[in-house]
Amino acid sequence: MKILLISILIIVTLALGGWWLGKTTAINTSTTTDTSAISTNSVQKNSVKEFDRVISGFAYNPNSIDVNLGDQVVVNITNNDDVTHGINLPAFGVAEFVEPGTTKRIEFLADKTGSPELFCSSDHGEKLLINVKG
Repeated sequence: MKILLISILIIVTLALGGWWLGKTTAINTSTTTDTSAISTNSVQKNSVKEFDRVISGFAYNPNSIDVNLGDQVVVNITNNDDVTHGINLPAFGVAEFVEPGTTKRIEFLADKTGSPELFCSSDHGEKLLINVKG
């Protein structure tokens, strides 16, 4: 019984440590990301573009989105993996987490042209390319 209790304590400690590390990485990554691939323009808000994307096997499917400058963008991200993924898009001020088996709604105004990447701040490697055409 004592071994079971110790094992559960270790698992909970590791899970909380992983969550905290992912949260810390998201904060640090967002302040050091290179945004040279985008340019800021004065924009007028256009239409709302909504996309559904799935993270499965540590990859987005499909792995890109095409929008126009001024579009209000909504991305519904469903996590089919067994781990929490960090959703980080510093160019548009996005820093969120999506838990396993859930869907997270991400919204932003495409007010910059270029091709910034939405990436996992938990260092899992998946990326979603956001192509904003002027």
